[in-house]
Amino acid sequence: MSDDEQGMCLSFRVYITVPHLPSETIIQTLCQDEDDKPLRDPESVFLEIRLGQTTQALIRYHRDNTPRDSDIDPKLFLVIDSIDLQGRGVLLVSLDEYHGYNDALRYPIKEARDDLVSLMIANEDWSTCREINLRQRSDAVPHKWFSLYNFLPKGQEERFEKAFGKMNEGVHMLGVSDQDEDDDMEAGGGTDEEEGSEGSIGGSEDSLGGEAGVPGKDEEQQQPEEEEEDGWNQIYKAAHLESRDLDQIMDGHASHAQENRQDPSLFAVIDEEYETKGPLIVRVAPYKDLFRCKGELVELIGTLPLYPNLNTTGVYVYTRDIEVDGGVATITAESQIRNEYEETKSFEYLVDIIDLDDKTVGTLKGGTYEVEAGEVTVARASGSVSNLELWSWGYGYLYTIKTSLVVDGEPVDQVKTVTGFRKTCFGDGMFRLNDRALQLKGYAQRTTNEWVALGSAVPAWLSDFSNGLILGSNGNLIRWMHVTPWKQDVALSEYQFEMLRQLSSDPENTVIGLARDPSSAKEKVSAELPDRSNVHILAGDLTNYDSLKTAADETSAITGGSLDYLIANAAIMIPVDEYSPIGEISPKDAADALNKSIETNVIGNIYLNNVFLPLILKGNAKKIITISSGMADADFINQFDIQIAALYSASKAALNVITAKYSAQYKKQDLLFISISPGVVDTGNFNPASLSPEQIKGLQGMFAGFQKYAPNFKGPVPREQAVQDVIKVWENASIEKGDGGAFLSHLGNKQWI
Repeated sequence: MSDDEQGMCLSFRVYITVPHLPSETIIQTLCQDEDDKPLRDPESVFLEIRLGQTTQALIRYHRDNTPRDSDIDPKLFLVIDSIDLQGRGVLLVSLDEYHGYNDALRYPIKEARDDLVSLMIANEDWSTCREINLRQRSDAVPHKWFSLYNFLPKGQEERFEKAFGKMNEGVHMLGVSDQDEDDDMEAGGGTDEEEGSEGSIGGSEDSLGGEAGVPGKDEEQQQPEEEEEDGWNQIYKAAHLESRDLDQIMDGHASHAQENRQDPSLFAVIDEEYETKGPLIVRVAPYKDLFRCKGELVELIGTLPLYPNLNTTGVYVYTRDIEVDGGVATITAESQIRNEYEETKSFEYLVDIIDLDDKTVGTLKGGTYEVEAGEVTVARASGSVSNLELWSWGYGYLYTIKTSLVVDGEPVDQVKTVTGFRKTCFGDGMFRLNDRALQLKGYAQRTTNEWVALGSAVPAWLSDFSNGLILGSNGNLIRWMHVTPWKQDVALSEYQFEMLRQLSSDPENTVIGLARDPSSAKEKVSAELPDRSNVHILAGDLTNYDSLKTAADETSAITGGSLDYLIANAAIMIPVDEYSPIGEISPKDAADALNKSIETNVIGNIYLNNVFLPLILKGNAKKIITISSGMADADFINQFDIQIAALYSASKAALNVITAKYSAQYKKQDLLFISISPGVVDTGNFNPASLSPEQIKGLQGMFAGFQKYAPNFKGPVPREQAVQDVIKVWENASIEKGDGGAFLSHLGNKQWI
């Protein structure tokens, strides 16, 4: 569970399962920093001694004994199962995180404290915690063991045992001692009725074998024994497969593998096609992918450079001879390939260049290579590709470069590298990006990239906030010095101005944006979308009819008197209404908030529609899209007792009625009016740092209702995805389909989350 799902709680439980740990020491560690300065109230930490209990038993206990309406977080807690609080660390446990699976991450206690607090008060999603945790604590160490899942029908245990043995035949070639083979070669169980014991195989990222099963919700496990000098013992109770649904296994694999010292990034599956096509190799990180491997093991390895025991450097992609006009570049991909077979092998090296629409825009052939047993060679493919979208400031276009090793017409290993292409030049006292001079101005990041109290466990929304401050001060550069930037810092910089960015990405579109402060908006467009000559920013205020009339006249001059789409995306939510039930708002505040909401969200949209209607009627698409909210659905409110934002919701409900009335008047002229709810979008409104405890509780109640409505709700979605969803809905909508005057969700139906 993330705080996005359940809401924000103020206290948490800590279960201690080992003796000889003074409560005072734990409280001090959790509530004070290194200088003994207080971080939180000790009364917010509830310690319970549960000696000898397993984590699964504690999950059941916590679920049964923590009411959802209490101040104690019902889905997050710590388990202290070792006296070595920094080395062995503690478990941060989250209930029902992935499609009903429980999840847990192991940290040193102070890092666990930071992530727990971040999840509770900072609206962070669990996936970010997991990604950072796995990157910092797992990927730094080669994983010797891999998981093997049994997808065969029940009653075919002997068939699985035979396949498991074949998968393990190559173990001696992969650096595992004979003693390890004898101890760890027992096959894992995979049926729903019988237990099995875990088996394992050493080797590379793409050499697979191991235990068969994802832990069930109530399955008890013993912790792995301490690592021995020459091998790893993994003796614990084998788990049953609760499902043979591959998506569920992929979602639950990483946490299970990390806790049991197996590779969290990939696994193998034995299914009905094993004998004819080989095992199914499944990657879950850093991207999701799957392919078949003929042969007992994938021993021809072209992999990522995160595993030093492979002694290969991974994939290197670079460009040269870039021509900005025409988007032409010579792209080269290189991979170091190690042959782990006992005989000479031949393979083809292919490189596919895939764009954001999942279309292959170029294929490079590197020819055929022959590699002696145990030897390493460098495969290379190079060629000129045209019509490329070049990465630019505010236009972070990325491609996926898929490098494949092909044996007998079948890929035996593939690596996907996500990258962009750009031309840079430093000279004559200037910096040029894609032949365009840019003034660099910004900030330098020193020592560690972290926030006070939260440490490095910073949620995506907080990175978005930080980056917004940089962009708001006209910065376009961050100089990373002693540390590497977080992935979310790189990605979230691209979320700004998302609607405008996506609509203007097609040069055939002329996109006109209205802003109350056009000068500031123009500066932002110039900084973030410097190559978009099809973007025009005009002054316009929804509450000022005259400014909208002037904007309509200026739009007519730009477009020649017509307009295809009108997208009403502006709205207002008054702070007093945002997180408080209507019964707790004073009559005066309620009246003021409702009047302001109606003025902008309803009357302002009437102004907007009326002044732009003549242009829309002369256009081709003839669509007016109003961005509404699922909070305007009375059935949704009543079913899940969503109390807050009553006045905003009322204004949006009124807007939906206005939209339907417009449709009734104009659909005979083939003009489509439609209201669309974008879902729960990360717009920065869920910032707990600016909320009072009462407001946090209100938000908690709303998110709790959302989770009942949609159990897979993971919190606010990024703006990029939200915009894509809304565009898809209005593109598919038509009067002929009965969508005139409709109120639809981002899914194109009445499911609001």
